[in-house]
Amino acid sequence: METKYYDCDDCPIFSNNHDAWYRKSNDEIAELEQEWRQLYPVARADYLRFMQGWNPDNWKINSYTEAMAEQGLKQLSLSIA
Repeated sequence: METKYYDCDDCPIFSNNHDAWYRKSNDEIAELEQEWRQLYPVARADYLRFMQGWNPDNWKINSYTEAMAEQGLKQLSLSIA
């Protein structure tokens, strides 16, 4: 069985989303980016958790990742309280 690799223009997952971005206003895109930036530390905390379990000596576990993870965990504890 031959593996099919998709170009971004051909990929069924991205093709519909690609067109949707052109229909968004700059305000909607800015709002989405703001939400994404707020969640970035939470994603880094999850990434750190994964890396510590998979390969605790990996070079990607560093002070930046640990600081972002700490910030993300603080965000989560504030949102739960």
